[in-house]
Amino acid sequence: MSNANAEAQRRWRQRKKENRKKDLKRVGAETEVFRSPFHEFFGQHGYDLDFDLPLALAGIEPPRFEDDRGPEAFVLADETVGVEDPFSGATGSLGRAEIMVGCLIDSAMSL
Repeated sequence: MSNANAEAQRRWRQRKKENRKKDLKRVGAETEVFRSPFHEFFGQHGYDLDFDLPLALAGIEPPRFEDDRGPEAFVLADETVGVEDPFSGATGSLGRAEIMVGCLIDSAMSL
């Protein structure tokens, strides 16, 4: 009898997962979540976030998001020469933040 209950639970979880995926793919879902550019959100809530302390302890200057420039505007000299699409379509200040997190993870894995 417990197998029937486990199977019902599995089907319920699967339906819930599929519904979440549908919600994410819904047209306009991104605009509902991100009503303003990331740099505006950060300007209003940046001091509420605790992301800067771990970076400062590691000796890394916390980034500033003052405008909506994307990751390509902050690359150190010639680091992307010969690299095809280094930012995979990431744009704006949110894309910059996403690329930064990905680069930090890559760097940590290499260490």
